[in-house]
Amino acid sequence: MSYKNKMPEFKLEEFIRPLTPTEGRLFRTLYRNHGRIVLKADIFEEVWGWEAQDSLYVYIGRLKKILKRYPHLTIESISRKGYRLMIK
Repeated sequence: MSYKNKMPEFKLEEFIRPLTPTEGRLFRTLYRNHGRIVLKADIFEEVWGWEAQDSLYVYIGRLKKILKRYPHLTIESISRKGYRLMIK
């Protein structure tokens, strides 16, 4: 799966390869639903299988830091709901 834009081509599998397994599952979940809000409950179920509020904040922070190298990809925090990956 790849995404072409004015920026260099983004290849999902190449991006995910250096991530930890949990970071990879979280990013895949957001990527599959890019442009839509992914509810926290859905993220917990897909990534951890149980509620992990503190872990979610940590991993979202890690991904946001990694994504700074990809200005066309941003994760938006939607207060009290979840997160949304935007591809510009």
